[in-house]
Amino acid sequence: MLTLDVIKTGTFLLIASLLVIAAYTDIKERRISNRLSIGICLAFGMLSSLQIQAGISLMEAFIYPVAAGFVVSLVCTGLFALGLMGGGDVKLLASMALVAGPFMSLSFILYTALFGGVVALVTLVHARISGSPDTAKVPYGVAISAAGLWVCLERFSDITV
Repeated sequence: MLTLDVIKTGTFLLIASLLVIAAYTDIKERRISNRLSIGICLAFGMLSSLQIQAGISLMEAFIYPVAAGFVVSLVCTGLFALGLMGGGDVKLLASMALVAGPFMSLSFILYTALFGGVVALVTLVHARISGSPDTAKVPYGVAISAAGLWVCLERFSDITV
């Protein structure tokens, strides 16, 4: 069992690293690579298989989280179609909803919105101070990453190492 916990810990560290990279690239380039979201999806697959090995049902370990990710993806795709979200943000949110699962997805979205408000305020203040309207585009990947790090910490605290 200890080996599974070590692998889970490494997987959460991988997800946290991908989130930090997503936040950094969103700040620098206003872009989130598809590779980061795919990496998070693959890490979810690893976590899901580890949970199944530990005796958690397929429904709880895989099906319910996929359903949560699908719902988040649907809603965010609608927002993307309306021009309210970027494509990278949609993919990052959906991939992290997999990791959050159905029981943490609502909190994850709430934290994303709260962090997003802070990021938007900081971005607007920075744009006003620098006098550059180009910097007023909000790097929402930072908020998604911050909320995703919260999810990783919460899920990591469930590991008994």
